[in-house]
Parts: sequence; structure tokens; C-alpha cells
Amino acid sequence: MSATTRPPPANVAANDTEAPSNLPVGGTFETSSWRIHRFSDSVRITHILHAGARGKKCLEITIRTSYGRDLDLLDLLVSHMLQVVLGDPQPATLAAVARDAPLLSSAFETTVSELRGVDVESHVVKVESELVHAHFSAREFRITVTAVIPHKQGTVRQDSHLYNRDIRSAAKAYEWARANAARMGTMTRSEIYTALRDAGARVNTWG
Repeated sequence: MSATTRPPPANVAANDTEAPSNLPVGGTFETSSWRIHRFSDSVRITHILHAGARGKKCLEITIRTSYGRDLDLLDLLVSHMLQVVLGDPQPATLAAVARDAPLLSSAFETTVSELRGVDVESHVVKVESELVHAHFSAREFRITVTAVIPHKQGTVRQDSHLYNRDIRSAAKAYEWARANAARMGTMTRSEIYTALRDAGARVNTWG
């Protein structure tokens, strides 16, 4: 169950990449066939080989823990699943592995379902932290960054938004996001904006 870096480009096989040791809340990891997204009390694993395709199905597995119990074991499970998807398992095989999650903790519940391919986004990066909410694809990106501003009566939260100026910029931002999703959740608006510009993306802002 282990180790760190950059998810593969869309055309790189799963066994040619390296998985992070774990995912922060809101973090996403993709191979050419699988997407893992971490929530605060659950993990969602989606087979994306047929994402966006009509007449195809995509398996989706959700493992959640009740009432926030055994979150340390959920971390352990996510770490293990990150390694499992590198082997590009068949959907039925991964579903069988996921159904054994309650053996690790009685707080775990596994749900397995099938989605229509057209309802599953193909190759996206999502970041959902307390202060950063971002969505990247090859065609667009949308980022909302919340600044917490000190005020004499406490603090004020102020949102600002960044989005792509053109499709070419979206593709460049997507590649940057694949490499930096794990740290983006703690970055400021200025840091994200500068990094995207340095990556060659043209960025529009609002707020």
C-alpha cells in the first residue's frame, strides 16, 4: 500500500505510472482506466475506460464509513486501492476486493453500481478542500478560492474565481493540475494563478 507523484497522461498505461501514498480529502488520482476520489468519510472508485461513450457502462464503487468512524482505516484502504488500480484490474475483480472492505472495519459499507458511460466525465481532476474547489478537464477549468480575511468582529470569507480563456489553455491547466492536485487544496489564489500562467495557460478571473 504506497508512494507519490504524478498521475499518467490519458494515453499512458496504468502500470507505467506511480501512485501517491494516499489522497487528501478532495484529492483525485487517475490511471487510464480508473479514477479514485477521496471524500471526508468515503472513497469513490470509478471505471473510466468507457467514460463519455454511448451504449457503454462504467462501474462505480463507493466505500464509506458511518459517523466518521475508523478514518485511519479508511486512509489505509485508500492507500491500498491506489496500488490495486495500478494493476488495471477488471471491474468485477475490483468490485470483489471492495466488497471485502467491511472485513477491515465494521463501520465500512460498500456500494457497487453501474453508470451510463455518457454520464461519466472523461479524464478530470477535481480538488475539494476547505478553501479551494476546482474542476479541470481537457476542455475547461473552473476554480473557486476562498480567502479568509481578518475582521474586527472575526473573519470574512471572500470568494474569487478563475477559469480558462480558451480551450488550449484548459489543456495546459489540466496537465498542471494532474501533477499538482495534492497540494492545490492549500494554495492561495495568487499561487494558483501564477502557477497556471507559468504552465502556459491564459486565465480569466472574477471576484
